[in-house]
Amino acid sequence: MSLFLLLEPSREPFTPTVLWSDLRMAPISDRGALEAHILHQEIVRLDTMAKQKIDYIMEKVRDEKALHEETREAKDLLASLASKIDMLKAVTSRLSSRREQQNVRENAERHSKELAENQQQLRSATIHARRVISQFILPSFLLIIRTRKDLFLITEAMAGNQNTHEHLRGL
Repeated sequence: MSLFLLLEPSREPFTPTVLWSDLRMAPISDRGALEAHILHQEIVRLDTMAKQKIDYIMEKVRDEKALHEETREAKDLLASLASKIDMLKAVTSRLSSRREQQNVRENAERHSKELAENQQQLRSATIHARRVISQFILPSFLLIIRTRKDLFLITEAMAGNQNTHEHLRGL
């Protein structure tokens, strides 16, 4: 049996995809193993993409809008990953060899643990990015206030100085 690879345009430099027609042409005894292999490859690809997205959030995201968008994309990747892992677990019952079943179960468990780690890392990356964003926002806000000539007048007005209130109305 031969597997044909089809290159798909994507962000990654090389993403091989096994044609599903190869799965239909496979002998009945090999279909489960081939499906498990295809799912395993897809899980590895999604896991790599999710880790890259989490690293990007941790290192590069510096505003709330980008953080929201990148976090949403990472969650979508993790949801797809969870779905593929569930599909891989379901394939084990269709495998003929007990050894293959055991190997696929172990792979699925390992992938499930990595998924949980990725979810935790996404939470940590989001918290880290929010801290960095708040560190950028506060100094820039204070810089705006410091550059105002009438910072002193504003502080006096907040303290309740009547003359300052009248002066600020004239600005």
